[in-house]
Amino acid sequence: MFASRASTRALLSRNAQRARPRRDFTVSTRYCAIEAHRIAQGGNHKASGWSQPKVLAVAIGAGALGWGLASFTGNNDSKKSIWDQPAVPRYATLPEMEKAIRRIESEVGIEGFISTDPEDLLAHGYSEWSTVNPDTLPVAVAYPRTTEQVSAIARICHEHSIPIIPYSGGSSLEGNFSAPYGGISVDFAYMDQIIEFNKDDMDIVVQPSIGWQDLNAKLLKMESGLFFPVDPGK
Repeated sequence: MFASRASTRALLSRNAQRARPRRDFTVSTRYCAIEAHRIAQGGNHKASGWSQPKVLAVAIGAGALGWGLASFTGNNDSKKSIWDQPAVPRYATLPEMEKAIRRIESEVGIEGFISTDPEDLLAHGYSEWSTVNPDTLPVAVAYPRTTEQVSAIARICHEHSIPIIPYSGGSSLEGNFSAPYGGISVDFAYMDQIIEFNKDDMDIVVQPSIGWQDLNAKLLKMESGLFFPVDPGK
């Protein structure tokens, strides 16, 4: 009886000793699981540290950086802002233009050199061939005979900020002699001569108002064997 109890107690003691390691393993396993869960929650807590204001601030900063790069890199105009616009030109007023016209007349000294006749202005500012005709007309029409006279017109107009509109054949298929800012029309009707002809080089220098038909007639008369081909639309 005693032996049975002793053996039973020894058996229980041995069973208890055997159970302890298993209990210790279970406790340590639970501790590791709890610790892992705590770390995971801590990581989630850190991840949740990106609050809405912070995200918004980062987005705004990235957008500003992108805009800055787009404004200063990319093409030949990289140093200009995307809102940069060309300045509106400022030209002379009508009284200033009239003053400059009198100065041109005085310097050139040729009677009839400048015309302000309304019909003359209309003929030099409106074309039935053109699809574009502004409401404004040139304030005067000049008729130079020499390069020096053209230079005088250009110099005085430049000093007074007056637009210069060259006029030759007058077809103006694309609004070539329109005068949206007024200015002075320069009609080259008196400048229609051949300046220099180089037959071997097939090169010719002419004044601005010679037409291709007149040019070919002169080349034929010179027995050059050359001609200027038709150039439609010019």
